[in-house]
Amino acid sequence: MKYRAKSLLALTMTAVFTAVPAMQAAASPEFAYSAEKWAQLRDNVMEYDELADLVHEYNKTVYKNRVTYEDNRDNDFGDAKNDLWDQATDMMDQADSLYPPDTYQMAPEGAYASMLYGSAMLEYQARLMMQTAESSVTDNVMTKIRFDQQEAGLVMQAQILMNSYEQMNNSLALLEDTKGLLNEVYQSAVLRQSIGMATQADVLTAQENVSNLEASIAAAEKGKNQIKRNLCIILGWEVNGDPEIRNVPEPDMERLNLLNPDTDTAKALENNYDVKYYTRQLENVSEDSARKTAQANIDSSKETVRSQMKTLYEEIMNKKSDYDTAQSALALEAVNKRDIDLKYQIGEASLLEFLQEQNTYLQKEMDVKTAKLNLVQAMQNYDWAVNGLVASS
Repeated sequence: MKYRAKSLLALTMTAVFTAVPAMQAAASPEFAYSAEKWAQLRDNVMEYDELADLVHEYNKTVYKNRVTYEDNRDNDFGDAKNDLWDQATDMMDQADSLYPPDTYQMAPEGAYASMLYGSAMLEYQARLMMQTAESSVTDNVMTKIRFDQQEAGLVMQAQILMNSYEQMNNSLALLEDTKGLLNEVYQSAVLRQSIGMATQADVLTAQENVSNLEASIAAAEKGKNQIKRNLCIILGWEVNGDPEIRNVPEPDMERLNLLNPDTDTAKALENNYDVKYYTRQLENVSEDSARKTAQANIDSSKETVRSQMKTLYEEIMNKKSDYDTAQSALALEAVNKRDIDLKYQIGEASLLEFLQEQNTYLQKEMDVKTAKLNLVQAMQNYDWAVNGLVASS
């Protein structure tokens, strides 16, 4: 380990996401991956396609679940209720801690909602686990299903956070450019006041706009840093670690055109964690009312899957439309930018006009990036549903 202090940290049970020491407590033995793969997992870089492996190897909750499962796989399950309740409480605390504060509303449209969705997903899973804990019939197969569901939810949360982190970076780039524009507006107001073309109130207003934007930048930086800390905690870095966070991959547009909601819904029903769990419960119980309850839960879970798959597919189509619209708007704005650039070069446009158009163009560019990231997340949510992870409707 070159950057993470995993080998120096004692394994504790006091927090949901304390980093697990890689050299002492990695989930898998060294032969589980190639030396090259281990090196990638242990470097100081967060990459989107490594998130599942990072959660599997270094997340505290996943590690603790694995230990619990292995310790109890040959035991009776009278204590499983207490174990699951503890896990559910941990998860509920995590959902609360990851609920985005008001400062996250600085993020571009979609990022705040995605983080709320992720927090709600974890809370939903925690409540499911609490219900599981109250069940009188919980065997190790059922426990494993819930643990797998929880791990999948953590990977999804990491993906949402990485997506939000990139959106916050984009937002900050736009805010910084806007600051340059507002500084020029302020300088222009000072100059115009000196020749009697602006009032002191105009100057003060321009100055206040700069100050307000600086406060917005500070709030956005704070929000971005909090996202980074949450990622570090989930993925096994020290909470104040400073990994390089790579960008989210581009959306797979070819695959988007091949989506088949009917076929994918059938797969989602087959893979759904809740359906698997309650089906196993139905196999385990013999009392009539318990069987009716289990069957009702199966039916309800299947209906939720069908409903959510329809909603998630429609969300992909909506985000694709937003992406196309943003790209068209950017192409049109590029024409305006070329015109202003030329006029500025030959002295027919002022610096302020040049900066205003540059800022407008950057806004359109950021709209495209935001729409792209929202599309990526919509496709990822759909894939999670196909693979068994569906939030409550």
